[in-house]
Amino acid sequence: MSLATKWFLALHLALAALASGQQWPTFTVEQPYEWAVSTPEEQGLDSAIVDKALRKGRQLPYLNALLVVKNGFLVAERYYGDARATDANTVMSVSKSFLSAVAGIAVRRGYLSLGQRMMDFFPEYATPGLDSRKYDITIRHLLTMTSALPYDDHADHWNQWIPSDDWVGFCLGQPLDGNPGEIWHYSTCSTHIMSAVLTRATGMSTQQFAEQYLFGPLGITIGGWRQDPQGYYRGGWDMYFTPRDMARFGYLFLEKGRLDGRRIIAKKWVKKSTRAYVHGGKWGPMDEWGYGYWWWTGKGTEIYRMYFALGYGGQFIINIPKLDMVIVAAADANYAWGPAGAHVRAIRNLIGRYLLKPLKE
Repeated sequence: MSLATKWFLALHLALAALASGQQWPTFTVEQPYEWAVSTPEEQGLDSAIVDKALRKGRQLPYLNALLVVKNGFLVAERYYGDARATDANTVMSVSKSFLSAVAGIAVRRGYLSLGQRMMDFFPEYATPGLDSRKYDITIRHLLTMTSALPYDDHADHWNQWIPSDDWVGFCLGQPLDGNPGEIWHYSTCSTHIMSAVLTRATGMSTQQFAEQYLFGPLGITIGGWRQDPQGYYRGGWDMYFTPRDMARFGYLFLEKGRLDGRRIIAKKWVKKSTRAYVHGGKWGPMDEWGYGYWWWTGKGTEIYRMYFALGYGGQFIINIPKLDMVIVAAADANYAWGPAGAHVRAIRNLIGRYLLKPLKE
């Protein structure tokens, strides 16, 4: 198995055990973000290409929704099966990209700095015998997944972590796999620790802070978000949004952090978040993929460079700056790893083969 394949598998294995044993709920949002609507032609797209991609979506029974935003207008929106625009479903690890934005706002407002040490926020865990390298882990290491915390995103480790009575303590107590800054592991422990850091740094729960400085200003609604045994909101998964609200978040990044005349995220943070600090090889139709501050980056075989949020089972927010386009996919996450991984690839291939590549040609 190639290194790139291992890394891709690690992205999704975090939730495999849970997804195989429970049905993820759906919340109803009273009013998703109300987009300005346009036609593909009015925004310079070929409607025949867009319509064909939407029709192809019907062939994927696990696909719930496919949306396209072009030049700030909603030009395509299709729901499949029983899915509705008001349904807020789990976005799985797309939550990491939302949490990255929340961290960026905390940095901009002076609650955090990238060079701060992780352990400074958890003095009660600084016990004798603690690996001294853990005192070198910074906020930047957490954001780039280079903390050297073991990648917990496999079923055995996950099944030890989630039943524990102290999720942060469990993560902080794990042995390091190397020196911070020298090794990359896709680790949901890192993102959950960040949720606890945000709570301690701001004096607000992560959800309260996010509601005040991100969700509220964007005009979007989080349908649900559960907490760990200590009351910290789950960092890196378990947020629930409608596809329209996912698109609104993606468009905020496409607009470099400013919407409706209001600066919500620092322009510098958007740039830092969506540049690659870790580089990989080929994944399906994606070449030159990389990893930023909890955003993936890449260059598709469609030639377009893009950055995207990606979640287990086929949750996508794909931003293509050259096209001024946001593409959102929402899918059923109630599958064990094997089918869910295939669903991710199939949805990505659908977007690439039937939408982006024809548009390029």
